[in-house]
Amino acid sequence: MKVLHIGKYSPPFFGGIENFMMDLGQACDAQNVKSAAIVHHHQAGQKFDKRDIDGMTVYRVPCYGQLMFAPVSPAFGFYLNKVIDEFKPDILHFHMPNTSAFFALFSAKARALKWVVHWHSDVLGDDSPWFLRAFYPFYRPLESWVLKRAKKVIATSAPYLQSSMALKKITNKCQVIELGIKPRKGPAAQARLRHEDQPLQLLVVGRLTYYKGHRFLIDALLLLKRQGLTKIKLNIVGGGELYEQLQQQVEQLGLSSQVLLHGKVSFDALQSQFEQAHCVCLASIERTEAFGVVLMEAASFAVPAIVTNVPGSGMSWAVQHGQTGLVVNRSDAQALANGIEDLYRNPQQLFDYAQAAHQRFLQHFQIEAVASTTIELYRSVSEQS
Repeated sequence: MKVLHIGKYSPPFFGGIENFMMDLGQACDAQNVKSAAIVHHHQAGQKFDKRDIDGMTVYRVPCYGQLMFAPVSPAFGFYLNKVIDEFKPDILHFHMPNTSAFFALFSAKARALKWVVHWHSDVLGDDSPWFLRAFYPFYRPLESWVLKRAKKVIATSAPYLQSSMALKKITNKCQVIELGIKPRKGPAAQARLRHEDQPLQLLVVGRLTYYKGHRFLIDALLLLKRQGLTKIKLNIVGGGELYEQLQQQVEQLGLSSQVLLHGKVSFDALQSQFEQAHCVCLASIERTEAFGVVLMEAASFAVPAIVTNVPGSGMSWAVQHGQTGLVVNRSDAQALANGIEDLYRNPQQLFDYAQAAHQRFLQHFQIEAVASTTIELYRSVSEQS
């Protein structure tokens, strides 16, 4: 069996969905399901190419930037047909949302294959920008068409499936398969006990965009500073449209000695950030943050997390409150500050959370188990008429 994944980007671009797609394809390949991916170049001006990434073939299509967070790639349909001819897949596995997936609707070669849709998140959330809300009525019919053609739709958590407006009419063809990743640190990762004289190292990893809630986390650091708690450091890793705005917020609040925006970093630099962190923070404010792959990456390093209780998101399932981390109110700087202070003042509790987070990773988030379940789904799809 051959499966062609259709995604947005691939390494060296860093993103949760991208990392998961590659880990899943490679794990399926190890279980005798040949996998490849067609994605966009994450840098404009690059030519179509084909490369091997850790044993998985990745075809990268020219892209001319982004429009409303979506890759602009007018020739994607042409290259999709070309890749189908070369790779000869049995199943197309779409990772949504991704506007380029719509090219498959107009390709006879793509429509002749079986489709699986991986539903990573809805396009709209409670606080989506006005332009997304204005655009969505035009996007929605094509999105519905893709879902209608799919034989199976994978949701990443039961809470998200129950809350997704796009999936509510097709729950009969949906199956929950939680996300998983390859261990970034390995099974021997060890929790680190923070000494009371050490600064508490907090880490945020992800695109600097509206729904990630970075501004509330920075405000939380200000509240803690006003209480005299200055031995708390926040490292923000990632690029995005809010970089300058967040940098300005840090400077205006006088937090430059505590909050550092690193921008995009190399793979090795990111691994180093995880190894130094005492806690990962995910302060997202809406369901566009459907799961948070960074939570699994952190747990693989034995790093616990503070997340927000976004209704319908899988974050508060991935992180068990009071066991593998903390779950606090969303869009609430004071709640974030209280959670951070709790971890700062209780190093042993933080250590216990770290150990439990790593054990939960080993038990629930291994990519091999995810791949096995996904392959079973592929086989059921291949048997459908």
